[in-house]
Amino acid sequence: MANTDFSVLVHKLLSYLNESLQKGRKVTLEELVANTTDFPISEDYWRALLQDLLQKGLIAGVAEVPMIGGSRFKETTGIRITMDGAQYLSDNPKMKQVRELLGPAASIAASILFK
Repeated sequence: MANTDFSVLVHKLLSYLNESLQKGRKVTLEELVANTTDFPISEDYWRALLQDLLQKGLIAGVAEVPMIGGSRFKETTGIRITMDGAQYLSDNPKMKQVRELLGPAASIAASILFK
């Protein structure tokens, strides 16, 4: 699996949001951007990732605002993982596969993202 694989990106994002929530740290959209070391993907790919996570109820605190030529995301209460997102992260077979593939780096990656 490449670091641009959808499942790897979902795991990175949900892990980071889960750890932040557990530590009482509010996450802003400004921290989460495409075309970075942690998310080396296009804006369109990033938007699709956030859209899917929102539609599945795995993240909350942001809203998609439709615009001509696309859409953008607006923070409402600060982006965070939901209970469904936390369960998906721990129980989903694909997320387990990513965790096994990344090994110890899976837990380390979430703590060093966006610093």
